[in-house]
Amino acid sequence: MKVYETTIILKQTADLLTVEKEILDKIEQLVQKFNGTMISVDKWGIRKLSYMIQKQEEGYYILLNFNADQTLVKELDRILRINESVLRAMTIRIDPKPFRKPRILPDASRSNESGGNHQEGFTA
Repeated sequence: MKVYETTIILKQTADLLTVEKEILDKIEQLVQKFNGTMISVDKWGIRKLSYMIQKQEEGYYILLNFNADQTLVKELDRILRINESVLRAMTIRIDPKPFRKPRILPDASRSNESGGNHQEGFTA
């Protein structure tokens, strides 16, 4: 299974909380159906859009992280495109190891003992 991140922008409506709950419940059921696991759900709230989408200037942002197969991602995109409350949705695969371990450089005292200013292991 691979790690995916989905950003969803919902229309700002009067019943926004019920729409949000319905969409998140549907996504969680879909993830369980395809044997995936939800990692996190981050609700960013209402933010101004950089340009108008469907005559909307603001949208409600939700960020989801989950483990799944590609079949789940295809089905999730299909469901989000059908829903009229969703302005935009985008899913990307992310690297589960975002940072590599930093290389440890030798102490400056050891390099001075060898008689030079050369630091071993340092590449520019």
